Amino acid sequence: MHSKEGSDISSADVMGSTINERGYHSASMDNGDKFTVEFQGTTKANKDGSAVMNGKWRFVSGTGKLKGIKGSGIYKGTGSADGTGNVDVQGEYSMPAMKAGK
Repeated sequence: MHSKEGSDISSADVMGSTINERGYHSASMDNGDKFTVEFQGTTKANKDGSAVMNGKWRFVSGTGKLKGIKGSGIYKGTGSADGTGNVDVQGEYSMPAMKAGK
């Protein structure tokens, strides 16, 4: 399966150049199954408009073949003043054992 599309809902507290964010990312797979992860992290903005971010995430739900998915990890990223950026997401997940006949 491959991720087809996704969306985020989040809130953030801003104190000076530090942003503390928490929220949820939901994605649909190409077969129609869906998953949701919860995330929380910190972004530090620099005077030149660039930023560095890092945080944690964990699966909170899944549907279809992803039902019962468990896992978590971290993310780290950088952002540029022009609004572009890169994020590296790492982690591990496990699926429940399939029942015989399924």
